[in-house]
This record gives sequence, C-alpha cells and structure tokens, in this order.
Amino acid sequence: MSSISKMNYIILEKSKGNLRSIVDEFTVYCQKHLKLKDKPEIKFVGKKLAEKARTFGKHKWRHGVEEDGRILIDIEDRHPVDILRTVAHEIVHHKQDVTKKKLSDEVKEDEANAEAGRLVRTFVKKRGHLFGLDAVEVKKSYVILEKGKGTRPPTIGVDFDGVIVKPNDYSAIKDAEVYPEARQVLQKFKDRGWKIVIDTCRSDEKELKRFLDGAKIPYNWINKNPLQPKDVSPTKIYTDIKLDDRVVTFRGWGRALKDVLSRQKQIKEMRRNL
Repeated sequence: MSSISKMNYIILEKSKGNLRSIVDEFTVYCQKHLKLKDKPEIKFVGKKLAEKARTFGKHKWRHGVEEDGRILIDIEDRHPVDILRTVAHEIVHHKQDVTKKKLSDEVKEDEANAEAGRLVRTFVKKRGHLFGLDAVEVKKSYVILEKGKGTRPPTIGVDFDGVIVKPNDYSAIKDAEVYPEARQVLQKFKDRGWKIVIDTCRSDEKELKRFLDGAKIPYNWINKNPLQPKDVSPTKIYTDIKLDDRVVTFRGWGRALKDVLSRQKQIKEMRRNL
C-alpha cells in the first residue's frame, strides 16, 4: 500500500538570487572575520522544524537540536538579508561555544546581536542588490513511499468536463469554457511535486492536448499514467487521488445510497445554476 510519507522543502525564489550560494559566501565571510578554524555547516529548515527549535536559528553545542553540528536556519517567508542576520548570530554563538567563553547567557546574546549586525552591514554594503530580492517562499513537496520500490511522485487524476471546464453536455472541446481558478490551482499541485493525469472519457487526445496547451492548463499526461503499478489493469487509470465532479467518497455501505442520492441532487442544482 502506498502512502504519502515524506515531505521535502523546496526553496522557490522569485528573484534571480540563489539563497544557498549567498549564504555559503556569507558563511565563508563570517569564518574569515571571526577567525574560525572550520566553516560551520548551515541547514535550511521551514517553520515546522523551526517551531520545534523555538527560534529562527539553533545550533548543536548551545541548544542540542542537531547531532551532527549543523546550524539550523528557518528561511520560510523571510527576506535573504534577515536570514543572513540569523546566520551570523548563530555563527557567533558557535564561536563562543568553540572558544569556551565564560560569559553569562545575557552577555553572549548581546555580543551575538552586535557582532551579527556588524557582519551583515559590512557584507551587504558592497552587495546592495540583496535588498532587492524577494522573501524566500517555501512550499511542501510530497513523495510516495512504496515498500521495496523506493519513492515516486504522487499522482492526481483530474476530470475534464465539470472540473477543468464548465459542464457543456460534451459539446465540442473547442467550445468549452475553462473555470477561472483551474490553471492556478493545478499549477500549485505541480509546484508541490504532483503529477497530473487528465482522466476523461473524451477520446480525442489530440484535440484535448491542443485545448489544454492553448488554455495553459498544467498537466503531465492525458488518459494514461506511466507511473501506474505494473500489476494494475491498464483499462483503469490508477492515481493516488481523483478530482471529479461525479465522484462520491465511499464511507461504508450504510451511507452509500444516501450519499449518492445527495450528490445527484447537488449535481442537478449546480448545473441548473450555471
């Protein structure tokens, strides 16, 4: 049985700036100016892990969050310059721990704040373009873990009539009217790593492709799923999730008749109001 079991963070930057290369350059800069023997390893995390650590940045020696000595930095929805400030702050704490400075926590924090501010100011002074970058957007991407088969991206089967386009009694595809939100929402699925299968009873694949491409509807395949398990019949398209205006979720035979009749009524009312 497959299940969505692993979540990866994908860094999406609207600007041309590459956060990882910026942080790597800044880390070397901090190492040089703080006269550190070794360059600390920086690990990017999202809010979920950061909340467990309670602050934007944590490092092993001071807080015991990571066993391998990496500094965790929350990057989600934060401006790159703000992220650099956290990086510097945590590297200063790292130096305090490595040099075994006997200071109170309050003094250590004050020193880290002051030193981080100085490091960021001098680094950014000759790199003014950093202020023009957008905040880092982090989105969640899911993969399916199959026993003995490794991982694969999740798949979603999306109906054409009544889902991507408004119901038109199966008139010519070229006359179909796309739902305004369809393109945007399907793109969000793709951004999160989903593979989209257009699962429709329409048989003219060439005409469907022409229409979908013309309307800029994101998708991967039409009426087929190359990722379909080999032991599944090819006569039925297999996907992890179905998005269909005629589907009723099975919640047990005790509710089946009631759910189907209720859904039938909803479909009639919806079509009457279009």
